Amino acid sequence: MEFKLYIHQVIAIAFVPPAFVRLAWSGLQENSPDFDNKESFVQYFESTWIDGNFPICSWNVYTQEGPCINNNAEGWHSKMKKLARKSHPNIYEAVTLFKSEQAATEVSLMQLAAGGLPRRRRKYRTTRTD
Repeated sequence: MEFKLYIHQVIAIAFVPPAFVRLAWSGLQENSPDFDNKESFVQYFESTWIDGNFPICSWNVYTQEGPCINNNAEGWHSKMKKLARKSHPNIYEAVTLFKSEQAATEVSLMQLAAGGLPRRRRKYRTTRTD
């Protein structure tokens, strides 16, 4: 159980303020459990994420604004899949689908720019129970 908690804590470093990432990492190392290949994991993490290829500001999400989940992308994908009416449209069908989506998006943006309100969707469908 200690190993699982340690891995969760390593992942949680992405949510620590960037100025405190190194401090959080060193604190994790002081209290980390022993496990196979620990030295190689620590070396990999430090050389890649702390001091290496990816600057802390590129992967840290502490100051991130906007959605932290990909529900918006999943919803768009679901919409496109329904409009395509098949699992694997050919390239011409896909391009046509993307063009129509682009046109609809441009119309929506023009309506918003002209002072229109965004279309609200109901979360739940009301049903009659007569």
